[in-house]
Amino acid sequence: MIYRLQPLRSTLAIGFTAAALAFGFTPSAQAQFGGRSSLASSFVPDFTPRDLVVFIDSLGLEEWQRPVLEVLLDDYSSGFNAGIEGVRGEMASLKDKVSGVDANSVMSLITGPMEKWQTEKRVLRDDFLNNLKSQLSDQQLEQWPRLERALRREKSLPMAELSGEAVNLMGVARDMQMGALQIDAIQPMLDQYELTLDVALADRDLTIENASKELMQAMSANDPQRGITAQERIMEKRIAVRAVQENATAQIKDALGADLGAQFEMKVLERAFPQVFRPDPVTPLFESALSMTDLTAEKRASIDSLFLEFVPQNFGANMTLMQAMRISEPQEPRRRTEAIQARKQGGATVRSAEAEGVAAARDAREAVWEKYRNKLYELLSDEERENLPGVGKPDQAETAGKTQTGRSSSAATSLGATDRGPAAKHGTPGLTGNNPKETTGEKASRTTGADRSSGGRGVPSGAPRQAAD
Repeated sequence: MIYRLQPLRSTLAIGFTAAALAFGFTPSAQAQFGGRSSLASSFVPDFTPRDLVVFIDSLGLEEWQRPVLEVLLDDYSSGFNAGIEGVRGEMASLKDKVSGVDANSVMSLITGPMEKWQTEKRVLRDDFLNNLKSQLSDQQLEQWPRLERALRREKSLPMAELSGEAVNLMGVARDMQMGALQIDAIQPMLDQYELTLDVALADRDLTIENASKELMQAMSANDPQRGITAQERIMEKRIAVRAVQENATAQIKDALGADLGAQFEMKVLERAFPQVFRPDPVTPLFESALSMTDLTAEKRASIDSLFLEFVPQNFGANMTLMQAMRISEPQEPRRRTEAIQARKQGGATVRSAEAEGVAAARDAREAVWEKYRNKLYELLSDEERENLPGVGKPDQAETAGKTQTGRSSSAATSLGATDRGPAAKHGTPGLTGNNPKETTGEKASRTTGADRSSGGRGVPSGAPRQAAD
């Protein structure tokens, strides 16, 4: 019988958790030491029918070769599902074996089937690729490195934790629909970016794979420092991937020139840091005020002047928050682990505190929003305020748009732009969160909001570059 993947993943997770909890340790290396390991991806197939387009485009497959590829994918899926079923059976059998086994030995029981399956999964992957190669012409085989890069971007780029780690700059360039001259100007940089990114991704993935066993052993031995060390080794590779993204962004920006280059960089920032460069709650208030037809010329000029003052202030606050996140995100595994250890020692729930620099930058940005919201209110009459989004009647203007912390976010209700709550990863990668799944990558990389997401009209064209590590 062939089981669907999602129920199997749930069953395996439940069995793994039950066995681990019986001995009092956290069932996930990711949960205990922060960051991703390769364990979660063990139950995700390397190839799916959705990859047909990648194979066809990268290799230039002929019509007669497509059915052959489909058969090979079906065979791979059958083998993968059978392998998962075998792991499921081994996990189920652990229920009777863990009773009376010491904590150190139980992890060997649990990880044994996992390590065996990871080896089998690699064999399945290699067999599929070798069978596909046997169907290709010499000319198509020359395109094999191109296929490997395309597959790595598709599968690996989304597995990000740092903001900016998962951005696909080729996708950004494509989405901008630039002219032939602009594309020709940046094509050499895109080609080099593809090669450099592939090397960095391969290095990161190998490090993650090699660290998985060490993370499991650290979990078994309840050795948080060993787990942190393994995760920080992975984090170094994540930072290297992010650096590739940032360096290539700067090069492409320069090649495109001031205006188009700034647009390209802003679109990258919007995808890399969607929680930062998103629609703010103040710009809609200005837009609504300026759309009023009965304003005096003097009042309209004052509002317009105030808005033009707000734009660079908001952009600067966003850049400060972005830089704070770049610095703090690589420290997240250590912060999460320390929070878990504090919870274990104190017996109470301890949440991983947001880095002080990030919290201060968020507060500073909210202060900018509040300042200009109030300045705008001062220019308007009570009746004019009623027409602003999220404000309503004059006696409600005082509290309109407040977040739960009491800070100003006037259009929060209508825009969903409140700034508090857990940071979304990347996606991830992220640079990560790092939506991987819209790639944890494209999830962490999607554009949230249109041009006003970075401050509305008059976005400064000389956007500071992201510093490379």
